[in-house]
Amino acid sequence: MVRSKKTAASAKPLGREDWTEAAWQMLGRGSLDQVRVDTLARHLKVTRGSFYWHFRDRNDLIEAILERWFAALGLDQSMMPALRNIADPRERLWTISERVIRQVDNNQFVALRLWARGNAAARKRLETEDRKRLEHIVQQFRDLGFPQTEATVRGDIYHALVQGEFMRSGWLPLLDRLERARARHDLLTRR
Repeated sequence: MVRSKKTAASAKPLGREDWTEAAWQMLGRGSLDQVRVDTLARHLKVTRGSFYWHFRDRNDLIEAILERWFAALGLDQSMMPALRNIADPRERLWTISERVIRQVDNNQFVALRLWARGNAAARKRLETEDRKRLEHIVQQFRDLGFPQTEATVRGDIYHALVQGEFMRSGWLPLLDRLERARARHDLLTRR
């Protein structure tokens, strides 16, 4: 791994996670097109060689960003254990919403969704993740006692609200975002 002379003696070596985090933060301020190896290297005050120590190429970095995205919002890996401990379907739904709102505090999720429109592999994976999330959300409405058709419609609306929350309210302070989302949640889950 190659570091610039200026920081080599005083800083710990960068790892793959450091590069991925820097790319994630850069993505939050723009688009995936702006996430470039040279720009990241300058930001991290290292040479490009450090990047190639951890990644084959820029596409490998983009894959790492996608993995971070899916890990952050995936039901299987990180959220399901917490949801299993919640008996009330309303609170399971709220836990999903609250977690997404707390994690989406920048442009990354919007930028990646827009980018996936033009990338078939990413779009397919996103569709798979969205379908799993939607099925889970619909099941929560079924668990609340809604008939299948109504649970499907409410679930679809709920899923769309969760996905679009940042675009509609991302400029607000976190507590205001949560308050708005909770009001919508309460309305949609009420029988």
